[in-house]
This record gives sequence, structure tokens and C-alpha cells, in this order.
Amino acid sequence: MAMEQLNEEQKICIELFYIKEQSYKEITEHTGFDLNQVKSYIQNGKRNLKLILLNKSKVENNSLKNRHLTTEEIFDYRNQKLTPAEMHRIEMHLQECSLCDEAMNGFSKMDDSMRTFHVMRDLRKKGRLKFTKRKYIFSLLDLNTLLLLLFIIGILIFLAVVFLKLI
Repeated sequence: MAMEQLNEEQKICIELFYIKEQSYKEITEHTGFDLNQVKSYIQNGKRNLKLILLNKSKVENNSLKNRHLTTEEIFDYRNQKLTPAEMHRIEMHLQECSLCDEAMNGFSKMDDSMRTFHVMRDLRKKGRLKFTKRKYIFSLLDLNTLLLLLFIIGILIFLAVVFLKLI
């Protein structure tokens, strides 16, 4: 049998992915392999099976065959809003369709850059709040008010000194 000619890791990952229809996440939890290892074992195992069988047939996937993933499907997959069976169907399609796989990677990079943007925006906002709080205290005491306060304090000191000399 062709499966027996694969190495153990590829055999396990291909069986879990294609036969038991588990998602990448489920396979990583089941085997202890990291996500990149799982993807690699599936990709290499599939390629090796093709070479062994001398048949370059594609995996049947009725719902995604002859079309690409929609933006909604990509977002739902990225946000894990799909059932395990739907996630598996999309992962099978990503194995076969390099264009959709590139699109998925592009969305991942966009997510990372958007997170960075939001963190930077929040930091700038917090910095502005600190600055405006300090600025607010001094804006209450404009220059004329400060001069008036100093003048009153000076008069009080003068009166205290004069009063103490009289006693």
C-alpha cells in the first residue's frame, strides 16, 4: 500500500487530515507537532503519495473545486468561526490552491500590521492624555493669574513683617 511507504509523521498527518478530516489545530493537539510541521508533513506526504502512485490527481473537494475562497470564507477561517468540517474543507483547498494560500498569508500579514497600528494608536492616545492633563493644570493658571497670586502673597508677607515689627 502507498501509505505504508511514507515516513511515520507524514502517514499520521495525512491520515488525520484526509481520512479523519481533522483541522490543522486538531492535528497539532493530537500529535504534539507544531502547525508548520503539520503543514509540511501533509504537503510532503501528499507529494510523496503522488510520486508513489504516479498519479497527479487532485483531492476531490466538491464545495471548493473550480473556485477560489471568498473574502468572507477567509475571514471566517482566520477568526475560527467555522465548524471543524468546514475548516478541514478550506484547509484541503489551501493545500491544492496556491492562490488562495497566498491570499490567506496576505490576510495574516494584514492582521499583524493592523494590530501594530492599533497598539501604536493607543500609545499615542495615552501619551496625549498625559500631556493634556499636565497642560490643563497650567492652563487654569494663566500668566495674569500667577502674577496676581504672587502679588497677593508678597503683600501678605509684607503685612506680616510690618505687624511683627510693631509688636
